[in-house]
Amino acid sequence: MKPFKSFIAIGDTSRIGFSLMGREVTVLRGNTHSTDLSNVERIEFSSNFLLVFKRLLFHNPETNVLYVPGRLYRDCKFYRQPLCIGNTELISAQFSKSACIQFKLFTQGFSNWNHHNIDFDIDSIPSLEQSVLFIQNLITFINRVIDEFGSVDSLNLMKLRLDSFDNYALRNHSVIHSINLLEINGFAKSMNNVGKDNTFWAEFEIKNLPESLYLRSIIIEILSTNYRIYEYDYGILAVGESSKAWDSWHPRSPIEGDGGIKNLLFYEVKGRIDNYRALLLELRL
Repeated sequence: MKPFKSFIAIGDTSRIGFSLMGREVTVLRGNTHSTDLSNVERIEFSSNFLLVFKRLLFHNPETNVLYVPGRLYRDCKFYRQPLCIGNTELISAQFSKSACIQFKLFTQGFSNWNHHNIDFDIDSIPSLEQSVLFIQNLITFINRVIDEFGSVDSLNLMKLRLDSFDNYALRNHSVIHSINLLEINGFAKSMNNVGKDNTFWAEFEIKNLPESLYLRSIIIEILSTNYRIYEYDYGILAVGESSKAWDSWHPRSPIEGDGGIKNLLFYEVKGRIDNYRALLLELRL
């Protein structure tokens, strides 16, 4: 059984921030069992060729889809060719039980290159729009990393997921959920100063921190503006400012409430999320 074929116009790739979505992406419709596209609708050639993805649906499109970049010439024949953008050459992208993206990646200055196969499990085949958007975001992300660090050698790209490039700012429910799950226990503490006013302060043990290293770093950054932060195996200890008073000191004792910590985090955290920095921390070796 021959695979079902269609073509997806890529558009202008002369700049790294190219667009694969919107009007620049067209699923060309015609004789889908050959490369004869003479009767295809909505096909416009601005030059002697059109840069496209060939989309192959093997047997069951719900279990195996392959995208291969190349060029579609005026004779309507497809010629396979890597998609070259910045420091990346995309060879193919296949989605089945896993997502397998084949790249040739160049270091900064193009002094060296390596083949990279990015392979990670997926629950279901993404739609055409989701697949193209993922490929676009992946290329943009990799080029940005190479521009900043020279290569991707310090990252484990196998940790990627299909939703890795979702905008954290548009996923506030996940952030709010992570903050709600924090376990915060408050304590009043004091220190006896012989012949002087005693010192009093409140401190908070914060447990069940999110798995995301990036979100953890944001939480610590926010709390550091009002507390001294100490990291322990259980989580973090946030120590508030101390005050002095001529009063009897007491041992460490529990207090009610979280000192307004969750409200502070809810207010501050959304405006600090940067998905690029989040991915860098999540993908570090």
